Amino acid sequence: MFRLDEQARLFGVTPLENLFITEYLPSADGEKIKVYLYGLYQSYLGGTGFGVREMANELNMEEGQVL
Repeated sequence: MFRLDEQARLFGVTPLENLFITEYLPSADGEKIKVYLYGLYQSYLGGTGFGVREMANELNMEEGQVL
């Protein structure tokens, strides 16, 4: 069975699109940036079974804030 190497989780790289930086970052507030970056991170890790509740928990936010 295949598993994600914990070293990759800690020391790997999550690419961020330049479009996000140029078009969305200037007007986004900190909470939105946290949610976007964490969602991007999870998608590159190939996480399964990850949703709003888990994201809110990890980011110390309410589910409504994540939505």
